[in-house]
Amino acid sequence: MTMNDEELFEHLQELVAELPAMQEKGAVLARARAAAEVAKRAHYYEGQQNELNGILSEMAEHERQRAIAIEQGDCDREEAQRALILMCGTQRGIRKGAADAAKRELDQALSDGGFASCEEARAAELSELDLASLSAEIEAYQADYAETLAACERIETAEAASTDAEGVEEA
Repeated sequence: MTMNDEELFEHLQELVAELPAMQEKGAVLARARAAAEVAKRAHYYEGQQNELNGILSEMAEHERQRAIAIEQGDCDREEAQRALILMCGTQRGIRKGAADAAKRELDQALSDGGFASCEEARAAELSELDLASLSAEIEAYQADYAETLAACERIETAEAASTDAEGVEEA
């Protein structure tokens, strides 16, 4: 559909009137994207914590088994359990570092998104479908606004050039 000059300027006015609502939708979209990042970081952190907890449980079991071996005077079993405890200690150190890094990334995502907690971020999340729909709506508005504004500016430039040309002819 091609619009005449008057329709283009009317459409631009409609788009300008919609601007506050679209800015609000843009803020909702930005917050939802930030919430999705928090959810991703929280999931990763929880995974790291779960792995660390598993290692700590395994280490505690080896310590318990070592104590039993010592109590029973089983030197070979005690030595094997001690080796497993040392191995778990190494794994614990590695996993603890990864969990700490994941926690820092989660805290940064919360801060960047302006969220006080993961629960607050979850409340701002949108489904993938809603996120895509809102994003498409905003992109369509932005494209329409840019095209309409450019067309109106071309019309004004052409009218100004025409007025200038008429002024030169009259002189």
